[in-house]
Amino acid sequence: MLLCTSLIGGDIKVDVEKTIRNQFGNDAIFSFQKLNLSSSVRTSIEKKVRQRFFKDFIYVWSIMDGDSVQA
Repeated sequence: MLLCTSLIGGDIKVDVEKTIRNQFGNDAIFSFQKLNLSSSVRTSIEKKVRQRFFKDFIYVWSIMDGDSVQA
């Protein structure tokens, strides 16, 4: 599963999907989800990864190749 925060919503989605295709090929199937974070969850994650989020959500991509999860 890939996680990504966004500064520019539309552009990052397109760029990441292009990178996924380049990395995993055209046969890979991926799904995209915008995951809203509560304030407490956001604070907890920021402390663990030692980074600040600019938004209260992250983008999550799940990548499948056949029946197996790739990322």
